[in-house]
Amino acid sequence: MPELPEIEVITQFFCGKILGKSVFDVIINRMDLRLPIEKNFRDLVINQKILNVYRKAKYIIILLSNNLRIIIHLGMSGKLLYAENYKFTQHDHVIFVLNDKSYVIFNDARRFGLVVIFDNIQYKRFCKKFGLEPLIREFNTSYLINNLTKCSIKSLLMNNKIVVGIGNIYASEILFKAHVLPYRVANTLSFNECVHIVQNIKIVLDYAIKAGGSTIKDYTSPLGLIGHFQKKFMVYGREGKLCYLCKSSILKINQNGRSTFFCSKCQS
Repeated sequence: MPELPEIEVITQFFCGKILGKSVFDVIINRMDLRLPIEKNFRDLVINQKILNVYRKAKYIIILLSNNLRIIIHLGMSGKLLYAENYKFTQHDHVIFVLNDKSYVIFNDARRFGLVVIFDNIQYKRFCKKFGLEPLIREFNTSYLINNLTKCSIKSLLMNNKIVVGIGNIYASEILFKAHVLPYRVANTLSFNECVHIVQNIKIVLDYAIKAGGSTIKDYTSPLGLIGHFQKKFMVYGREGKLCYLCKSSILKINQNGRSTFFCSKCQS
């Protein structure tokens, strides 16, 4: 599933491409995504100008001139693509035709993604379920300390009610960089350990964004380009391989149904 860096790459791209353009048409090939697309979706979107494209957690938000917001989640395999010459491909479920004849295409082979439209009340309700964005100033050591619980630190970092956008890949990489074991009980962390975790959340996510995100299987940019941060993974997906720093073997465990990768020596 695309995490914060991948969604940020996508929204930054579309900010540079479609702001100020209007939606000329919407072609809906499948209504039955994770949530059914509203029957009046097309009518609500056509002829509206695109005022902003931004990220909220792992969601892509498109603000329209009628004050409605298109909310897009890519699920496990979804893509949001851009084309100036469009030719239908399999799993293109929603196609936005813009007034300059460019296209924004929601493609999702597994249909775990969603495309919905919210008014201001619905959007405010939607936002209430999220914790802080990790790249803003307010997400700091004090905030982390005040939200430590008895769960593992990896589970805490992946809890969207506390901090958004960090998934399985980046949680493993962040904790390696911070020299903290992923199964440490969060409320046993020292002040300095919390400092290092917060610092490395920001460092790893920022680096991943600049690298175009991580492509493990499905993720591509809107132009179909792969990310490159996977080439910099220190632990994720490296079970049994040597740690780049200490030459110990990278270990893999299961935490809450998710694979966790770590170096027992560097993170002890």
